[in-house]
Amino acid sequence: MGLGLGGSLSLSMFDFILRWFGKGKPQEDTSTQDQSLSLFEGSSLFATDKESEASPAPAEETERVVTPSSTPQADSALQAKVEELTARLARTKKALEKAEEENEELEDKLKRDKREADKREAEKAKEAEEKVSAMEKQLSSLQETLDETTDQVNCRGEALSFVREVLIAQVNSERSELEQKVEEMVALIHSDECRAYITLTNEGERDLSMWQSECAKSWIQGKVKVAFVGEFSAGKTSIVNRILQDGDPHAIQLPVSSKATTAIPTYISGRKGGGKATYRFYTPDSILKEISEDTFRRVSKEVLEEVGGVSSMIKYFVMAYANKGLERLSILDTPGFSSQDQEDEQRTMEVINECDALFWVVDVNSGTLNTRSIRVIRQHLHKPLYIIINKVDTKSPSEVKQAEQAIRATCSKEKLEVKGFIHMGMKTPLDELHQVFSTLGSSSSLGLLEAFSQRIKELINEQTGIKKGYDAERKQYDQELSELETTFSDDLDTVAELAEEAAAIPHFKDPFWGSKRYEMNVSEYEELEKKLTLLSEKAPDILKDVEGIKQAESNIRSAEEGADTCRSILSDLEGLQKRFTPLYEQINQLSQLHR
Repeated sequence: MGLGLGGSLSLSMFDFILRWFGKGKPQEDTSTQDQSLSLFEGSSLFATDKESEASPAPAEETERVVTPSSTPQADSALQAKVEELTARLARTKKALEKAEEENEELEDKLKRDKREADKREAEKAKEAEEKVSAMEKQLSSLQETLDETTDQVNCRGEALSFVREVLIAQVNSERSELEQKVEEMVALIHSDECRAYITLTNEGERDLSMWQSECAKSWIQGKVKVAFVGEFSAGKTSIVNRILQDGDPHAIQLPVSSKATTAIPTYISGRKGGGKATYRFYTPDSILKEISEDTFRRVSKEVLEEVGGVSSMIKYFVMAYANKGLERLSILDTPGFSSQDQEDEQRTMEVINECDALFWVVDVNSGTLNTRSIRVIRQHLHKPLYIIINKVDTKSPSEVKQAEQAIRATCSKEKLEVKGFIHMGMKTPLDELHQVFSTLGSSSSLGLLEAFSQRIKELINEQTGIKKGYDAERKQYDQELSELETTFSDDLDTVAELAEEAAAIPHFKDPFWGSKRYEMNVSEYEELEKKLTLLSEKAPDILKDVEGIKQAESNIRSAEEGADTCRSILSDLEGLQKRFTPLYEQINQLSQLHR
C-alpha cells in the first residue's frame, strides 16, 4: 500500500512541479492536483509551498508560470528541486511506511490489549462467578445448617412438649383397685402360708411374674394377642394398619413414614361401646396414664432420642377404640431388634412373650434375616413364630420362592423353629393371616389364678381324704382296742378263776405233831395239774392281749396325730382358700369390668 501511494504521489508531484515552474499546461487535471495537495497537507515537506500557494502571486509571476522557460538555469534549478522533492518524497515514503508499521503495531497492540482485557474480563467474570458459586454453596450450607438447627430445635421443642405432657398426664384411677388386688394376690402367693403347700418352679415364677404384668392389662385379657416385629421399612406397621382397616375403612391408623416411627411398643385393642379412641401409656412403676392423641402421634424415635431415658417414663403405649376386627384380637406393634439400642430390645422382649404368637415381617427385597434378631428371638422367645414375607408384589413368583428358600435355610442353620410362612403384598387378602389368628388360643392371664385355685381345692380335698382315712383308722383301732380290752378282761377273769380254783385244791393241815402243810389226794392233784396247765396256756394269750392293746393304743395315737396334722393343714388351706377365693373373684370381676 505504501509503494502504490508513493508512485502515485511521485507522478502527481512531478506534474505539479512542472506546472509550478511553467513546464506544463497550467490548468490541466486540477482534480489530480487537488488530490495530490490534499494528501500532503499535513506534511512539513510542503510547508513552504503551501505558504507560497496560499499567497496570491504577482501577475508577472503568473504569467511566467504560464509561459514555460527552457533556460539551463531553470532546468538545473528544476532538477535540483526535483531531486530535493524526490528526497523529501523518499523520506515521506519512509515516514509513511514507519507510520504504517507503527499503526500495525498499534493495531496489534490494541488487539493484544483487547484480548488481554477480554481475558482479564473473562477471568474476572469467572472469578466473580466462582465467588458467587462459592457464596451460593456457603449459603446453601448455611441454609442446610439452619434447617438442621431448626429441625433440631423443633425436635427438642417437641421433646420438651412431650416430656411436659407425660409428666402432667392424669393417672387412670379406674385401674387402681384392680392393681391393688393383683398386688395382694401376688403377695398371698408368695407368702409362707401358700409356699408351704404350693411350690413354684422357675417356670412357675416366670408365669407368675408374667401374670402380674398381664393381669392389669384389661385390653388383652380374653383375647388372642399377636406381636409384629421387623426390620426398618419392612412394612410391619402397614400390615397392622391393613388389619385394623379390614372391614372398617374409617379405622384409626398408626403413623407410617420413611422414618422409624414405632419407637415404643404399642398395644392396639378394641374397646366396648363407641366414643373416641383412648391413648394411654404404662409407666415402669405400673401406673396407667392418659395422654392426648396429638401427643401420641407426635412421638417418634427422633423425639425420644432428644428426651433420653424414656424407659424411666414409658414402658409401652395403649391405643383402644371400637373396631370389629379387635373384638377378640389385641395387636402389639414393636420397635424390633435391628437397632443397636439395648433399651429398644429389652422393652420389646418384655412384652412379646405376653403374646400368643410372634409375626416377623421381612422385606422380600432384602431376602435375609437379621442375625441379631435371630439371636434375640432364639434366646428369649417362648411363643410360636411366624415369618411374613412382605412386598411380594414387587417380585416375580420365582424370586419370591428363592427368597423364601434362603430364609428357610437361614432358620434351619440357626435352629430357629418357624411355625409357618405367609406371603403378603399391597393387595394380598388377609384370609391366610386371619386363619392363623383363628388357630391361636388365648392364654388368659386369669388361667394362672384358676390353676392356683384348683390346686388349693385339690390340696383341701387331698387332706380331707387323708383325714377321713385317719378317722377311719382311729375308729378301727378304737374297735380293736375295745375288743382286745374285752378279751383281755375275759382272759384275766378266767385266769383269776382258775388261780382261785387251783389255790383251793390243796387242803391246809395242822397236825398234832409235825410242821404245818397242805395235803391233797390223787384226784385233787390231777385237778390242780389240769388247772395249772390251763393257766400256763392262758398266759401267752394274756401277754398277746397286752401287746395288742399297746399296739392299738399306739395306732390310735398315730391316727390321732395324723388327723390333728390334717386338721391343721386343712385349717391352713381353708384359710388360704378364704383369702384366695375372694381375691380371685374380685380380680376376675374387675378385669371383666375394665375390658
